[in-house]
Amino acid sequence: EQMVASYGVDGEIGQLLTEYLKHRTAALDYPTRKSVALNLVKRFWCDMGPHHPDLTTFAISPAQAEAWKQRIRFKDDGTPRSDHWPILFTVRGFYLDLAQWALQDSHWAPWVAPTVAWPRGPCRWRAWACSPGTAPGWPGCGAG
Repeated sequence: EQMVASYGVDGEIGQLLTEYLKHRTAALDYPTRKSVALNLVKRFWCDMGPHHPDLTTFAISPAQAEAWKQRIRFKDDGTPRSDHWPILFTVRGFYLDLAQWALQDSHWAPWVAPTVAWPRGPCRWRAWACSPGTAPGWPGCGAG
């Protein structure tokens, strides 16, 4: 609760984020949990609020998602962030966790939405992995 409240998130969203972190506690050590809270609450949800004050769910439009992905490329002071991927992976994991948990517990179902944190268009990793000379014959790469 304190991790979410320390970022000023309250109401239903704050309650859900708190429940999410509690649910994940068994699988995470404290530094990782703190990192998940930072990326999910501060760098994702607290960033969305000022830009979209009417947002009350995690169902975010593609345009809102793309704008957020551009904003996280920079730190609060405007300098470029050296690595924004951990933020994307944390948020993507959150969306996928909600979807999976909703299959077993309807409590999570109202919060399920399409993930916003995955790159649109061709996956850069797949393009590299399937390029000639890297790993011919990998699943999904075609004949090598």
